[in-house]
Amino acid sequence: MNILIIQRPGSTIGGDWHFASYYAAAMQQAGIEVTLAGADNIPDLMPFDLVHIMAACAPEWGIEAATEVKRAKKPLIITPLYWPRDTRLRFYGQSADLFPGYKQAITTILLLADVWACVTMSELIRCYALVPRHPAFVMGVGRPEIKIKANKTPDDYVLCAARVEQHKNQLSLARACKMMGLRLECVGPIQDKSYAYQVAALGGNVRGELSHEKTLEMMANCRVHALPSFGEIAAHANLEAAVMGVPSVMCLDAAEPEFFGSGGIYCDASNWRDIADAVWLAWHRPRGQWCTNYIPTWDEVAQRVITWIQSVS
Repeated sequence: MNILIIQRPGSTIGGDWHFASYYAAAMQQAGIEVTLAGADNIPDLMPFDLVHIMAACAPEWGIEAATEVKRAKKPLIITPLYWPRDTRLRFYGQSADLFPGYKQAITTILLLADVWACVTMSELIRCYALVPRHPAFVMGVGRPEIKIKANKTPDDYVLCAARVEQHKNQLSLARACKMMGLRLECVGPIQDKSYAYQVAALGGNVRGELSHEKTLEMMANCRVHALPSFGEIAAHANLEAAVMGVPSVMCLDAAEPEFFGSGGIYCDASNWRDIADAVWLAWHRPRGQWCTNYIPTWDEVAQRVITWIQSVS
């Protein structure tokens, strides 16, 4: 079998890039022939038996990519990585839609898929709110293959490993850390320079993008990892923190409680005081395994997809 995996254009960083890369490697390990391509460089589709689009719920490229696949009459799996933006929109006093026609565009993308391969059941339920009873299954997400562990004598700082932008909510985290007198290190590509300046004005050290190795080193040495963003499916940085044993703060209004279980430290992303309380709890939590739910390997995730393919062949 020959599968094409499509990811967002120009993707070389970010959780969705890690997701696609690890998934592709696991499928190859299982004996599946795999080609990984960006949505801006889709190859001739004729040689492929099936196409799998990752992080498809991005109207700026998702509709076009999915339409091209269906035009070629190829079976299409879509991993949406979709979560409603309602909490963020209310927080910033914006309209009920991310932009005019956003939810309709997401609905169009979801309808183009033969099946959704969602990361968690709660994500699938959010997709069902747009397109009820569509064929779907939960593929999950694999644990990162990293050998570095949390430093048993960490440095006293909070790390936020994520793109610097409104959705990741570093500004509220910076306000919380400033109130508690805690050092905040923000590592990740600066998507919004104006927002990054605001984070820095509240005392956050905005380092910008670092190598993955350096980021992992900083995570191993931090006292707490905090990513109180406005809704994640399963943030790759939180997965890395879980594998390392670094206490991690994340948003309650997300798919992550289903994924990480009662061991995660959850907060209301729209309330910086609640973020502060969660960070303080994490600050005093001992290092070690905290994820109470089982995180599968990428080989297990790939096998779930292969099982679905075999069931409809």
